[in-house]
Amino acid sequence: MKSSALLALTALAARAQSQSLYGGLDVINPIGQWIPTTGSYSNGQYKQAIYLSFDGMHQFDLVRYIATHPSSTWAKIIQNAVVYSNARASSPSDSLPGTTALFSGTSPRNSGIFWETVYDRSLYPPGSNCVGPVGTIADYSEAIDLDNTMLDGGGGFNLSLLPQELTSWGTCAYVYPHNFIRTNTIFEVGRGNGLVTAYADKHLSYEFLNGPSGVGLSEGYFPEVASVAGTLEAQEGWDDLHCKLS
Repeated sequence: MKSSALLALTALAARAQSQSLYGGLDVINPIGQWIPTTGSYSNGQYKQAIYLSFDGMHQFDLVRYIATHPSSTWAKIIQNAVVYSNARASSPSDSLPGTTALFSGTSPRNSGIFWETVYDRSLYPPGSNCVGPVGTIADYSEAIDLDNTMLDGGGGFNLSLLPQELTSWGTCAYVYPHNFIRTNTIFEVGRGNGLVTAYADKHLSYEFLNGPSGVGLSEGYFPEVASVAGTLEAQEGWDDLHCKLS
């Protein structure tokens, strides 16, 4: 698709590509924290694992589409796939808890992620310097971007909007998305076994899939969807970015 919307997105995507930024600072280089990539899995049947998510697509949508398009790509996929027709989503099934459940294997009760915005009784409010009453809203939507009108979210998180926690050694620390999740992720398991991991999604806060270690992803790509116009053309352009630049 050649359009002014796509060209504008492509130009801005160079800033958002292959990195998550914290308050405008580059992520700590993970070299030395994980063992090198390994070929020990190369003899297996599968060389790569790829996960694709279609937000809002229901089982009946898929069944109806295949019934009317028997020669479609979807039909071919199903013919060569294992279909879990009785699977259930997390509850609630919003994007953030749903994604967390898939990549951590835990329910919202265990992961601590019930929605993009939750109340946490153990954290301090943003900007409090861990002084005063404990308990605050923890917002991990596009609201914590430095500038969510920009495709790269402004280059990082607005630290003044992040909740804070008192560490075990008595200092006050920001709670980044990856600090908030209570469990590890499959990306951390993969990296711990020398594999290369990558993930792309719609908000900078999806860097939470790094897990508590902060480095579960070899590469993260999170162009901010809130910065894109709600037109079909603009949304298609945003989708195209994940195929062309990630």
